[in-house]
Amino acid sequence: MIDAHLRHRFHRRLLEQQRPLSTVTMAFVVIACLLFVLARNFVAGPTVALPYRLACVACLALLVAGVRRARTTWLFGGLGVAYTLVLTLCIALNIAGLQQPLLWALPALLAIPICAAPLWLTPTHFLAGTAVFYATGLPLVFRQPHLHDVNVVVWLWVVIGVPTAAVFHFGFYWFRRDHFLLENRLAQLAATDPLTGLQNRRAFMEEAERRLAAPLGDAQACAIFLDLDHFKSLNDRFGHAVGVQTLYEVAQVLMEHTSAQDSVSRIGGEEFAVLARCAVPPTRCSTA
Repeated sequence: MIDAHLRHRFHRRLLEQQRPLSTVTMAFVVIACLLFVLARNFVAGPTVALPYRLACVACLALLVAGVRRARTTWLFGGLGVAYTLVLTLCIALNIAGLQQPLLWALPALLAIPICAAPLWLTPTHFLAGTAVFYATGLPLVFRQPHLHDVNVVVWLWVVIGVPTAAVFHFGFYWFRRDHFLLENRLAQLAATDPLTGLQNRRAFMEEAERRLAAPLGDAQACAIFLDLDHFKSLNDRFGHAVGVQTLYEVAQVLMEHTSAQDSVSRIGGEEFAVLARCAVPPTRCSTA
């Protein structure tokens, strides 16, 4: 997508669609993390104080609440990165003091980037979140005591996790993008007059309702209606091809003499309408 406005609309749509799924998934991880913390207390060996580990779980829960209320894509992505960091910290605190910490950490560290990949809204968020995760996870893993052959397992974690997460994220992202573009194209076709390229009557009515419902301050919503006199005789005398060309030329003239904020529509055979904003009362505007 080259159009920045269209890309922004797509990401806003993703945010609305993704927020419920992300909230449920991240809340489930919070519950799993709490069970992980409780299970750690039944394993012999020195442990980090329980309040610190429970504080991590509480931070995760707060971040889930923040994701549920996020209204911008950047806030959503920032909360996701913070969630990843806190989750990694919680794993680090729970495996401290274990005789075989990697047996506890590696399954979670492998699952986290793969399961989180479809939840990142944009490729930028995915790359940032994945980079932060591995930047904190790799030092955590290599600081743990393990045998030489476990290095192979660790590198397999990276080799498997990164490509799989990338395939998941970009696969879902491109699928949702193509679906959005198709939906947007169908909406445009449903709202466009095929002869002139202007909005059709249905789009005009929807735009009029939207403008009348929106507060405009001192500006007023103005409507201008016009039709072509003797258009039927033009078709009868010169043929429909000339009539179609006339409609197209009238549409071009209207587009050239209106601003980008105005709405120009073809609402009938030879009938056109213009919706505009004007700073004078509508009674005075209607005399123009």
